[in-house]
Order: sequence, then structure tokens, then C-alpha cells
Amino acid sequence: MTCRRSISALVLWACVACATGFAARVPQPRVQGGRVTNVGLEIEPKLRDAFYPAFPPAVYLGGEQLNVFRLVRWRTTLRDGFENGFPGAAGYSPEGPALALRLRRAELSFKPRTRNVLAQVVSVSAQVDYLAELTDGTGRVLRRWEGQARSVDAAEQVAELPGVAADAVERMYEAIGVELAAVANAAGAAQLQAVAPPDGPPLELVESVPAETTLGHADLPKAAEVWLELIAGATRTLDFGEFYAVSHPGSRLEAIVKAIEAAAARGVRVRFLVDAGFLAKEPATFAQLKASGGPVLALDWAGQVGGGVHHAKYFVVDGREAFLGSQNFDWRSLEHIQELGLRIRIPAVVVALEQIFESDWVRGGGEPATAAGGPVAHLPRFPIAVETVE
Repeated sequence: MTCRRSISALVLWACVACATGFAARVPQPRVQGGRVTNVGLEIEPKLRDAFYPAFPPAVYLGGEQLNVFRLVRWRTTLRDGFENGFPGAAGYSPEGPALALRLRRAELSFKPRTRNVLAQVVSVSAQVDYLAELTDGTGRVLRRWEGQARSVDAAEQVAELPGVAADAVERMYEAIGVELAAVANAAGAAQLQAVAPPDGPPLELVESVPAETTLGHADLPKAAEVWLELIAGATRTLDFGEFYAVSHPGSRLEAIVKAIEAAAARGVRVRFLVDAGFLAKEPATFAQLKASGGPVLALDWAGQVGGGVHHAKYFVVDGREAFLGSQNFDWRSLEHIQELGLRIRIPAVVVALEQIFESDWVRGGGEPATAAGGPVAHLPRFPIAVETVE
């Protein structure tokens, strides 16, 4: 054990007879994404090593009122938690591109847990408000995660405060580990690859117009062409969240179904999720999609929450691009109905759609794509600002 790990990681000054230091428990997060091998940690320089964290008023721990609380060696605690949670990721891998988990924000505060009959706070939990980014060797942000991690344990004594602070750090890295595992799974390997973001504007308006009309706009790409381009460019994954699916021989959607079959044939993982009410009504298209090798699942919202339908109309490509619009996966939507959609290249939005799909896929009975699986707990915060280009 290194000297750094044997010394106190947190020192607390409380309103007692004199300033007293307490040895903190070193964070030991149980990170499911710990298998990632080529991610290093970068801590934002502005994150202070010593500060006074926010504390609720009228706190009495162990019968003594707590007036002063100073935390030190916070950066060391954050680094120890990362190294213990991601033991294979403490340094960059020479075999792959340099990737970094950058902690932009990691603010510790303490929240009331229980009060006595006098409304005094007699136990507190720790909370870390964090913003983390996955960046490549050039500093380009590939993924961004923001959230709050609160300790499971509560402190009833001053000496227990370092432990709940370490607990909150563990919860933060466990939440980030779920996100890293999802990215690693989408990449198809434990060693993450720094994939360049797709070329093009963050948002691109796409239309469908009835073939019998002149309602189209010459400066807007057509949905059928964009869908084919996205599917043809897929190298790892295609995830479709749709209301239903119905094709027709010789239609534009028929060419798209064949493009999905071709993607599956070249090794792209294809998953298709639809509403349960439509699965039996259009068996031919679903049979064709299943024959391509990709699973087709039906989500029964009535059975899940007592009502509702899976009225989704989006798909995600390689976790890098997405399409979201009013178009159903229906040949008539591409040829006989006026519709609008968006080709999305904003990483935070694409990640959000990918996580929503994963959550719904598990609800529909599918195997999770990550070790964590299940409904997602952390999504990017919205709204997201996008610069417009004339």
C-alpha cells in the first residue's frame, strides 16, 4: 500500500475542543465498466483540493453542534476512487488512442437525512454533483454525463462524515461506469475507440412529401435517401425504436429493409423494437426483418404500466448519429404523406436516444447490451444549445 493511500484522505475540522483530523475510508467503487482499459483520469484544475462544502443549518452530530467543516485532499480522494473502480484504466493504453475521463465538476455537499423532535438535523448523507466527459487525445468531447450521486450511508457522528463522503464518490463512479460500459459495448470491445464525430451540421431537417404533389423543398434532403445513407454507413449497431413496420414490394421502404439486411450480413448488430399491438397485424415485414438475423421485440406498455403505446419513431446508428421524426416505419410515410424529421449529430441527444432504447429493449424482454441493463437512471440534461449556421 502506498504512502498516499495510508495517510488521511479527508481531514475534518469540527466545532469541538480543538481541530481534529479523521482518517477517511478510501473509495472502493464496484464499477461494472471497470474492464475498460485505455481511459485515463483528468481532474479539472479548478476543482479545489481543500474547501468548505455546503452543509445544512442546525446540525447536531453525536449531540454536538457542527459549525465548521473543512475538507482537504479532495482531489486525491477522487483519483483514488477512479483507480480502485477502474483498475485497468489508470493509464492510457499504448495500443489505442488516448482517451480521458475528465471530471469537470465534482462538488461535495451534505444533505439532511433525519431530524429529531426539535427539527434539528441529527444525521446527514453526502452528495456529489458531477459533470464528466469522455474525451479523445485532442480534447474533443465524445460523451458527456451529468448527475448527482448520493451516499447510501448516513453519518450520525462527526467521525463518520469521511465515510459517507467516500460512499458518495463510489456512487458517482459506479454511475459513470454504467455509461462507460454502454459506450464500450457499442464499440464492441473493452478498449474504447476515439471515433471522430460524423461530418455535417448538428441538426439537419429532413422531409417526406407525397409523390403526387409539388410540396417538397429542393433544399431539404428526403427521408428515404437519408435513411439509406445512415444504414449503409453503420459499422457496429442499428437500433430501431418504432411504432410499427409495414413495407410494400417495390416501395422505397423495401429498399431500406434490404439495406438493413445487408448491414446485418456485414456484422452490424440490428435490433428492432415495436408496439405489441401491431406485431400480429403486419407479420410479413416483421418476418423479413427477423430473417435478416436481427431480433424483433414487441413492447406492451399496457402490461408494463397499465396503458399506453410504444409510439416511437427513431433509430440510432453506431451510437453516433440518430434519426427522429414524424415518419413511421411505413412505406406510405415515405411516399404518400408529408412528414418532417431530424438527422441528429449532437452526442448528448444521440446518447439519450440510445439509452432510452436500451431501457425499452429490456422492458420488452430483450437482453441488455450492457452488464448493467435495465431502465436507465441517468440521461443528459436538456435543453441543449445548438449553434445555427446560415
